[in-house]
Amino acid sequence: MLKPMRSIDVFGVTLCCAVILGCWSLSGCSKEESNSDSGTADLRTTLEETVTNVRRAILEADRDSFLELVFIQGRPGPGTMTEDQFQGATSNKRTRDRMLDIFPDLERKANFLTLNTVPGWAAYYAELDRGDPDWTSVSVLLFRKNGSVWKACGVVHSHTKGRPGSDAAKKGLATWKGRDEMLQVINAKPEFKVRTLIQQMTEGRAGLSSPLPVSPQPAELRGDLNVFSYGYATTIKVNGIDQGTTTGASSVGTIKGGLKKGKNHIEIVLRKTDDTPQLAPSVKVQLRTGEDTVTEVFTFKPEKKVEGKHTFTFEIAS
Repeated sequence: MLKPMRSIDVFGVTLCCAVILGCWSLSGCSKEESNSDSGTADLRTTLEETVTNVRRAILEADRDSFLELVFIQGRPGPGTMTEDQFQGATSNKRTRDRMLDIFPDLERKANFLTLNTVPGWAAYYAELDRGDPDWTSVSVLLFRKNGSVWKACGVVHSHTKGRPGSDAAKKGLATWKGRDEMLQVINAKPEFKVRTLIQQMTEGRAGLSSPLPVSPQPAELRGDLNVFSYGYATTIKVNGIDQGTTTGASSVGTIKGGLKKGKNHIEIVLRKTDDTPQLAPSVKVQLRTGEDTVTEVFTFKPEKKVEGKHTFTFEIAS
């Protein structure tokens, strides 16, 4: 299956990325957005170089360069990410790979499609190859201009379909018909306009953001929430604490407030956002048992009566 884009907690910031099953097209661009050829080649080169330099900073564990190159919504200052935290994150293969997923190798893994801009922001659209034989994505990377410098927000949305001739296509799932279709799907739904992406950034639902306030009480146990929500909006609470909403996306993130020994309560509210969702939603709770190891303690994958509120209790042995 396609490796899901994720939201992860590292060094005190949250890295988020959503995989959206939406539709876009180039025709009928908003007057507020521009994808003209004037200056596009130069801007494209600048944005690609920015992502290349972000990847280099991650791979070389260069915290100062990373902070200079990325836009972190709501970040009060470099103190959000200490040198020790950054070194710890980039030395951990699992975390480092997730960071690199958000800033993909555009030279080797992307086929450029187009650019859209509004004052101070740019959206870079490309087909991304994530190494999956069945699926490929049309993705958008968002950039914020800071003075004369473009800062990368990373991949903020992707539109995923099966590859022609793949097992997904043979099963009758939605399949790309080629580059022309990819270009035709960039504007069909207004929520995927640049200004909507900016709103999602400012609300902390995409890109990099400083952490939300958390309870001063330390979590008894640490856990991850793995949400697969293509074609649905999935809102979750764990032990009464709001974990946010995942819309048309796959995400993995640290459970706010953590887990506890004994009984834990989870509330899941599902709302269909596509007329005919291609894939069933699922929610998994994983207990962290080590730096790179987790144990699954709860799974929810409804086949009937998907929409609505679902409440469950699961137990973690003392």
